[in-house]
Amino acid sequence: MTLPEPVEAAILAEQVFLGRWRLSSLQRVDPHLYQRLEEQRELFDRAMFDRDAALQGEAMQRGWAAATQRMIALDEPDDAFMYGTDPKTGAVVAIGTAPPKDSRLRLKDGHRVTFVTPDEVATMVAAYGALIAVKQAFPDCEVLSVS
Repeated sequence: MTLPEPVEAAILAEQVFLGRWRLSSLQRVDPHLYQRLEEQRELFDRAMFDRDAALQGEAMQRGWAAATQRMIALDEPDDAFMYGTDPKTGAVVAIGTAPPKDSRLRLKDGHRVTFVTPDEVATMVAAYGALIAVKQAFPDCEVLSVS
């Protein structure tokens, strides 16, 4: 099934925003715009099952554009990712649900950034059975190296 162009555009606009910021950040900087966007998301989700999908898709695209423009205007830092750095190698990892649609994560502090999802992190940690056992037994311990 092919989605109407306004619906695809709304989905892309959502990905652009969420590739840079969390919704909680928008809520913090502009609660009114956040509330309007949430209301539009509800209308959009309901419209996906009837003939108003294209109309609500256009409105949803405008909502995401307004949210993105507001965050840019306030010079809000990107916060859709959690970063980690290996102190031994300097390797930088960005963890997020979706990679950014641009080159935003290529370099950080002079190091190339590797993007991974939370599921990928879980898979890597699970590969070290002993690590899971230790972290479960001692939840406050910190991993300093792996050999």
